[in-house]
Amino acid sequence: MIGLVGVAWEGSGLQIMRPIVFKIVTAALAGSALAAVAAHAENPAVRNCTWCHGVSAHGYSPAPGLAGQQYQYLANQLADFHTHSRDNPFSKQYMWNAAENLSASSARDLAMYFSKLPSKPANDGDAELERGAI
Repeated sequence: MIGLVGVAWEGSGLQIMRPIVFKIVTAALAGSALAAVAAHAENPAVRNCTWCHGVSAHGYSPAPGLAGQQYQYLANQLADFHTHSRDNPFSKQYMWNAAENLSASSARDLAMYFSKLPSKPANDGDAELERGAI
């Protein structure tokens, strides 16, 4: 039987090679995903967001963190900023202009991109409880 990368597997060799092939395939997929995220980070729209929300999109005061937020939440927020439905002072001051020229597809792309970034833990809980010491 010919497997990935042209290696012939016979009998118990298949069982030995399976975890190695799995790791290679997993690493390749993870690498391509990271490359896609890195390429998207160079997008001008993403760069515009990171001026205020931070390169990691974890936020700065008063700009909230975007990384790891739910896709639908981010998409709704951008739509509301675009239509000026969200009218608190910070929205008016910053986000109305930022979202003004976003197309619906660009807003969806941004929402998807930021929803896929890892969120930052709040670190506001009980450390002993988190470790299972309690």
